Amino acid sequence: MDKSVLEVPASFRSKAAQKDFLNKLNRAFDGVKRIDRQALENAGIAIPDRINEGSETFSDEWIDFWQKWNTPLDLHQVREKHFPMWAHVKTKEQVQFITDLVLARNEAKFKPVIRPAKKVNPVAKNGATHSGVCQVCGRTQRVNNDTGLLAKHGFVVEWDQHHGECDGSGQLPAQVSTDVTVKRIASLREQSANILKALGDEPKRNAVSNNDAWMFWNNQTWLARELSRSADFLTNAVLPVLGKDFTPADHADI
Repeated sequence: MDKSVLEVPASFRSKAAQKDFLNKLNRAFDGVKRIDRQALENAGIAIPDRINEGSETFSDEWIDFWQKWNTPLDLHQVREKHFPMWAHVKTKEQVQFITDLVLARNEAKFKPVIRPAKKVNPVAKNGATHSGVCQVCGRTQRVNNDTGLLAKHGFVVEWDQHHGECDGSGQLPAQVSTDVTVKRIASLREQSANILKALGDEPKRNAVSNNDAWMFWNNQTWLARELSRSADFLTNAVLPVLGKDFTPADHADI
């Protein structure tokens, strides 16, 4: 019997913490509540036959007996009538422990739930106060106050590690410079033109031997179109941002 479970805290941080404590008391009760046949026989208590002779029904004596000696399933079901029963088959220490568990549960039920105050993170030395447009992805990102460069973005976190990153991370925002955007537009259009030039005419699809060739041609054509669309997006959405004011950052630090 672990009597440390009887120490009731002055308050709980949440309803969940209060429920966990009550469950802990219940688990402690599980360890002492059981009354087995051997314990009854050792106490000199006769156990009646379970089945009526010549039938498949439970005997009235057996039903009455187990209704009297039935053990509560959970701690909240314990009543005064159960303690005389336990006094026959359990030690005084065990009976006292059950009593203390009931008292601890009743006390814990009425303890206040006091939620801790939310921590307000102080603004870091390099806390971001403004946001700028990324020259590569065109999305608004926070700008480091000290360096004037965009925060890292475009990554995913897997297995507690960062994977991937937008090429515009650590670059000047488009409001200040579009050099990276101009170079990227030129690169995208060049890649698109080179793909289309290398493909040539569309191969015939009806010939079985040319199915793979047609699928390759189709996929590469789609890639060329997407590269061209990306270049158009940067031209129409990012280049016009040059010279515009920064937008205030609404939250968080970098």
